[in-house]
Amino acid sequence: MKKIILTSLMLFISAGIFAQNEKMINAIEIKLITIDTSQNPTELIDIANYFDRICKADDKEWLPLYYKALSHIRAGLSYNTIGKLDLIDAQADEAEKCLDKLETLIHPNSETWCLRKMVATMRIVVDPYTRFPTYASVSDAAIEKAKELNPENPRIYLLIGQDKFFTPKEFGGSKTEAKKLFETAIAKFEVFKPASQGGPQWGRLQAQYFYSLIE
Repeated sequence: MKKIILTSLMLFISAGIFAQNEKMINAIEIKLITIDTSQNPTELIDIANYFDRICKADDKEWLPLYYKALSHIRAGLSYNTIGKLDLIDAQADEAEKCLDKLETLIHPNSETWCLRKMVATMRIVVDPYTRFPTYASVSDAAIEKAKELNPENPRIYLLIGQDKFFTPKEFGGSKTEAKKLFETAIAKFEVFKPASQGGPQWGRLQAQYFYSLIE
């Protein structure tokens, strides 16, 4: 009888955890397309705050914290497109706080190292001539670590491709190499499956967009 009661109790607890996780995943997925497509920093900061509320409701889950970091990164990069360079570092700071906390919840993986690389890129764009010597090596090391952990992650090739696309030719940039990298990213997106429901899938639209820009 005790065994039956214990089994029933465990099933009840498991069902409750599953329902809670499903609710969290649903809350995450509502915002994923917007993160991938928005160029509005205010909107992206609002989304970061949205994920912050999910983090506070359950501080043991890593995905809300990951997407909070990504939202701050996307907000910072959007500030770059509208020339508000003075607002980028604050977003990089917030993203780094999230990534530092993530390391207390999970082992750094290919996805978190991709975000580390993006934060380093944010630092560079604020003042390329002064910061490049410091942060370029940080950026390179982060993306190499991401590649080492999962060479099939399509976001790696998207990010390297963007570097090649935006870097002047005299400093190692190449539209030809960028196009090949975007092509690789697109091919890997076709077969990529996230490790868990709600896991990172962003970047496909960006890879397709940049690929279309290069003749």
